[in-house]
Amino acid sequence: MHIVIRSIAGALAAIALALGFVVGGSGPAVAQPTTIFPVPVVFNYSFDLSPSVGVVHVSATPTGTPGETALVVDDPIFSMIPFSPSVQVNWRNWNTGANGTIELPTSTSSTTGKPKPVVITTGTGLITATVFATSGNLVPGFGTFQTP
Repeated sequence: MHIVIRSIAGALAAIALALGFVVGGSGPAVAQPTTIFPVPVVFNYSFDLSPSVGVVHVSATPTGTPGETALVVDDPIFSMIPFSPSVQVNWRNWNTGANGTIELPTSTSSTTGKPKPVVITTGTGLITATVFATSGNLVPGFGTFQTP
């Protein structure tokens, strides 16, 4: 009888330990999804003396560091528009009240072919952002994203 109780106690301890790893343990890091702002910024510009309209999206990707997100101009064609304006992003964290304004580069990197991302420290929570072209702005862009 003593051996049976000891075996049952050992089995229960092993199950509890395994459940602790499955339920409460931390697993491998999961890559955070990129959020492309659904409302693009629309601006006007002039090329060869003819008026034109440009459209650009911004995307947000959590960096893996809590409270940090990388923002980047997501449309590679935008950097090919001559005399394209820079893009300004006004953001607000609805959980903490933190807010800020940044300017995103629109020129592409020679190594990646994309504009360089700008890392912002927003704190964890729900972030809303409004995007403006610094000149010729017609319609501001908008997006929301979660920063872990």
